Amino acid sequence: MKKIFVVIVLISLITIACKDKNPTDEELFNELQKTINNIENYSCDVSMTIHGNKKPEKYLAKHFFLKPNKYKVQYMDGKQDIYFDGKKTFFIYPNIDKIKIIQNKKETKEDTSFFLGYFLERIQTSEEMQITSEDDYLIIKMNLPGNNTSRKEQKIWFSKENFKPLKMTIIDSEGKETIEIKYTNLNYDIKLTEKNLFESL
Repeated sequence: MKKIFVVIVLISLITIACKDKNPTDEELFNELQKTINNIENYSCDVSMTIHGNKKPEKYLAKHFFLKPNKYKVQYMDGKQDIYFDGKKTFFIYPNIDKIKIIQNKKETKEDTSFFLGYFLERIQTSEEMQITSEDDYLIIKMNLPGNNTSRKEQKIWFSKENFKPLKMTIIDSEGKETIEIKYTNLNYDIKLTEKNLFESL
């Protein structure tokens, strides 16, 4: 009987110890930041839904991002590719063999909120953010720069297991979701260089 009691006590102590080892949201966020610091590039598939006055519009694309601010977007319908080399933005229209170059970064600054890479950069410098938990995900919420009332805040869900994102949402000044972006097939630190990122230009 004593042996059974001892076993029960040991199991209880182990259970309590395991519970105590569950990381807090703050500890998870610190680990997330460490992971982000080591990321040099990534690629992922993106499903973006824009909620407007009419029915929602959906876009499928592939994102490639190279630190600190270079990227490529390939839309799956084949109608447009977008490149940013850190100074200029290139809009490529494969169907009509046309390239448009915008030199003023401010013209495309808002769209950087769609990129995971820019979000990862901002969470390392932002002084105002909210960190919460939901099941297996760590949720980070931050204000967006600028005065666009339809893009006031953004939230992103990171897996607690591998710190890969599930989705991002953009929220307007009234608290309504205007954009939802889901990430799949995301890979950190792929064989991506500036040369092969812009080889199509």
